Amino acid sequence: MTDGSSEINVTSGHPFRILVAGHALSGKDTAARMLSEASGGILRSGLSTSEFYCRKVYPDNWSARLTEFKATPKGRQNLAHLIAFYNKHERGTPHWPGAQLYGEMVCTGIDVIVGIRRLEEVVACVKLKLLTHAVWVERDVPTDATQGYEAGDLPWLFGNAVYVVWNKEDLADLPQKVRKVWERIRGGVQ
Repeated sequence: MTDGSSEINVTSGHPFRILVAGHALSGKDTAARMLSEASGGILRSGLSTSEFYCRKVYPDNWSARLTEFKATPKGRQNLAHLIAFYNKHERGTPHWPGAQLYGEMVCTGIDVIVGIRRLEEVVACVKLKLLTHAVWVERDVPTDATQGYEAGDLPWLFGNAVYVVWNKEDLADLPQKVRKVWERIRGGVQ
């Protein structure tokens, strides 16, 4: 898997590996959880890249470190830089150039990856076939300096396999919206 030409060695039995993206506080984690639930067990886990990184790098106190990073915009920015650094350096085999953390996530059975912050990392994931679809969660929140791309940047990578969830009304509407996105993804409607 060092050159990106091989298929990923996972046993998911389905073709779905989904990026859930959006600005800070847009509802990405909630939408990812709902997407996994809507799939009826087909999609395994919706885990943020931040949590996966902290669990891996700080196993003894990952929760405290994650809370510390997320507490301020500067902390989120520092975490994004640390993840970018991690992605650029080979950590053994298999190696996914520019997307190491995300390759590790997929190979541990994570089908829904939340919060890839840099466009070049999304590009690497698509080239390496780590991701097949993208869901952007849109909500009226301040622009997040750590989010390196917008919903409009995704179609040139994923074609018509980009879906937007509008998280602007009552939270009670969100499960139905996410379920409709899952039905479109599963049915191949793009």
